[in-house]
Amino acid sequence: MALLSLLRLLHFVGFGLLATSTAGGWILFRRYRRLGDRRSQAVLLSGARPVGLLSPAGIGVMLLTGIGQMHFYGFGPFSEAWLSLKLLIFLIAATAGIVFSLRARTRTHLVSRLAEGTASAGAESEVARLDRQLRIFYLLQTTLLTVILLLSVMKPGR
Repeated sequence: MALLSLLRLLHFVGFGLLATSTAGGWILFRRYRRLGDRRSQAVLLSGARPVGLLSPAGIGVMLLTGIGQMHFYGFGPFSEAWLSLKLLIFLIAATAGIVFSLRARTRTHLVSRLAEGTASAGAESEVARLDRQLRIFYLLQTTLLTVILLLSVMKPGR
């Protein structure tokens, strides 16, 4: 029983890491958008990297502890409808996080080059496009994490 308690605690820690990286990323993104000059934006974006690194740690912790809890209870990935849905949404959220972290890195490099004055033509429009995509990502990720939390707490159909 102590192992199960430890798995649950670590699972919530993993969720906390994901929620913190999403909320922190959203807050930093809003701050980035309010800054007027590219040099300040570049400094903010380069300092935001540690917040983004919380996400892979959270994904790993949640995945390992979730598998451990499934094993403890004797669940398979498709034995419970709520669990299957939660796993699917988790995989979508993790994949979206990986894809958009790469886009955020690209944006950081472009903003740095714009701040230095070494960016190619069209870099401004590319940054604007990436900013729009990242704004949608934060809304999507917040929604997915909320659904994951609700499925964990309510376990519909049980």
